Amino acid sequence: MTPEAAGRLQEELVRDLYATLSVPAMPIQDAVDLARYLVETTIGFVRFAVFVPKTVGGAVDIAAITKHEGFRWVQCKGFRSAGSHPGS
Repeated sequence: MTPEAAGRLQEELVRDLYATLSVPAMPIQDAVDLARYLVETTIGFVRFAVFVPKTVGGAVDIAAITKHEGFRWVQCKGFRSAGSHPGS
């Protein structure tokens, strides 16, 4: 395959396989749900992938940072008890 043909193929594949998942005006809950989905999908992929180091997994902490509310925990399972972080 020539470099030009490879470039055209790459452009076609990107056009056919690329999907926009977020927009600047996305509601914060949708952004949180998308982040959770992407993390959980990555964890599942790494779990079942052969010959891929198991570098993803464990408890997932999610925080939202907005202009008006600042930093806010949405899901925090880390080393703290459920009531020991802000916003609980």
